[in-house]
Amino acid sequence: MDAYDYVVENDDVELACERIKAIVLAEHLRRDRVAPRYKKCWGRINHVRSFN
Repeated sequence: MDAYDYVVENDDVELACERIKAIVLAEHLRRDRVAPRYKKCWGRINHVRSFN
């Protein structure tokens, strides 16, 4: 099981689906995935602030 990041037991289908949804959300929100977008956004905010 060392090859996997997550393990979802499929003994309760509804619970397994909820856990998979949580994993997908967590992966979308990983720092290394969202940081470039936030850095770009903060760069624009700081640029606008420099005019005030």
